[in-house]
Parts: sequence; C-alpha cells; structure tokens
Amino acid sequence: MGSESEVSVSKVKRTSKPKVRTGCITCNCDLLRGLQSSAPPVFEVSSKWINRIESKAAASKSNLTTRPSIGARFFVSPWSQDIPSPLSSILYSLCHLISRFEDIEDSDCRSLPLENDHLVLLANRLHSLPREITLTPFQDAIRLGTLCYLTVRVMRFEGNPCIENLIRTLRHNFEYSLPILSAVAPDLLFWILFISGIASQGFDSHIWCIENLRNCASQLGLRWWEDAASILEGYFFVSRLRNDPAKALWNSVVGGMTFVKQEQPML
Repeated sequence: MGSESEVSVSKVKRTSKPKVRTGCITCNCDLLRGLQSSAPPVFEVSSKWINRIESKAAASKSNLTTRPSIGARFFVSPWSQDIPSPLSSILYSLCHLISRFEDIEDSDCRSLPLENDHLVLLANRLHSLPREITLTPFQDAIRLGTLCYLTVRVMRFEGNPCIENLIRTLRHNFEYSLPILSAVAPDLLFWILFISGIASQGFDSHIWCIENLRNCASQLGLRWWEDAASILEGYFFVSRLRNDPAKALWNSVVGGMTFVKQEQPML
C-alpha cells in the first residue's frame, strides 16, 4: 500500500510541474543578443510554438480593452500608405497588446504568459524585419522607435547595454531619415525622439536626444506637457500615474527652450 501511494504522489508531482516556455526564452535571448551586437537572429524557434501563440492571441484579442488613440497615427497619417504590410501588421497587433500592458502598469494585475509570449514574439519580429524585407530609412526609423518603446517602456530593459546599442543604431539611421521625418512627419519624429530620450537616460547619447527633441518641440510649437502628451499618445505611449520618467524628461526639454513672448497689439 505504501509503495503504491508513493508512486501515485510522484506521478502527480511530475505531471503538475510547470512547463518551461522554451519558445519565449529562446526569442527573448535572441532579441537581447541581437540588439547588443546588431546581429540577425540565430536561434530557430518552433513554428508550432509561433502558430499556437498567434492563434491564441487572435482568439483573445476580442476580450482586450483597446485605447482608441494608441497607435492611431500610424494608420491615419498622410505617410501611412508608405508603411510596408509586414511592419504595419506588427504595429496593428501591438496596438491591442500595448493597451493591455499599459493598463497592467497602472494596476496591481499581472500579465498572462500568453501576453508575454506574444510581446516577445512581436519584438523579435521587429528586430529581424530588415533581414526579411527592404526598409527605407523612414520606415526603419518607425521600426527602431517602436523597438525602443517595447524594450524600455514595456519589457523594462532600461539601462541594459543592448539599449545603448539600439540608440546608437537609431542615431545612425537619423543621418538619413532625420531631414525626411522633419519635413514630412514632425509629429512622428517627436515621438521617436521622446522615446529615445527616455531610453538613452544614463548613456552618452542622451544629450544628443535632448537637443534634437528641443528642436523638434520648438518646430511643433509645443510648450505644455498636455500638448506633448496628446501627440505621443497617438503613437505608442501612455502617460502613467506612478513613477513615470516621461514628465521629468519633458521638464528637462522645456527647461532649455527659449519661448518668444508675443507682444499684445496696441489699442
């Protein structure tokens, strides 16, 4: 009797052992390594795992409460038609997922394993996208800005050396895309620079981000946080209630800006 009981207990222990999410771990490691070294993915992730995550994510999407403004400018701007379909598809999926993670950030809830897996999968796809399709500097700036947001605001990799290399890659991209962004999509440029400013804190490139962010804010005529936030929230951004470095960044930006006081006309 005793031996049978021991056998049944051991079976229960084995069957109730938590499953190791190897697909998510592999994607996460590949993403960190790739961002650090600017290298393409090297690990082959099971297509079965990817299909399972995508099908479950699609089934649960209807249960997510979406903030209508999040990511809207990616799809309704004059330049939206220039975003290639694979990138547009990733951005669309992130609209729903980021709404969920930002709600979690300001609450005591925890994200579900499915949500974490889907986030890592989409971030990995963003990272590997230039190896799959050809992106213009303008399009790649969108990809890099989104990666900055995901890795710092959602995945919480701030301060990691891989983020410094990501900012370095973005600065190199700006050598080609900055004039185009400034002329065609200054609001998009403002968002990318603002997210870069948050991501670059503690790194040498932070001053560069601040200076360019001031120029862009001046071009847009932004003076108050509420006006800046309304632009940011049209992309991937939510002003958080607790411990948000975004407002501190904005204060440092406007602190170095010069505003010209308009004279009142004489009566």
